[in-house]
Amino acid sequence: MIKIEINQKVGKKLNEKLVNKIINLTLEKVGVQEAEISVAFVGDAEMKKMNKQYRGKNKTTDVLSFVYETYDSRQKKPLQGEIIISYPQAARQARCGLGEEIKFLLIHGLLHLCGYDHEKSLKEAEQMEKQQNKIVTLLNG
Repeated sequence: MIKIEINQKVGKKLNEKLVNKIINLTLEKVGVQEAEISVAFVGDAEMKKMNKQYRGKNKTTDVLSFVYETYDSRQKKPLQGEIIISYPQAARQARCGLGEEIKFLLIHGLLHLCGYDHEKSLKEAEQMEKQQNKIVTLLNG
């Protein structure tokens, strides 16, 4: 079972049904069957503060992911995590529309929760990008 909580503090009202679809499809494609995911859409000031606190970078960013529990199907432990998206930053960097950018950021954040890390190596970055593109294609199909 996938449990999803959406907390939108800023921006235009999002299509929660679509957000749920993106999360469910992404988790399905990486083999996660149980999860508790929280998604928050925040402003630049809050994102900058979190980015400084958790990554040591004194600037805003588009998405942050926090894993609280990794998925383990054998032990019946669901993936637990949180994705924070800066709505204003997403709007600024959206080249194909804000909806597409948020879709990409959700997928990106979820893949981080599932263990993908594009900052580790070029190989991991390529694997993550390939998985992101595959999921975007399925959603747009």
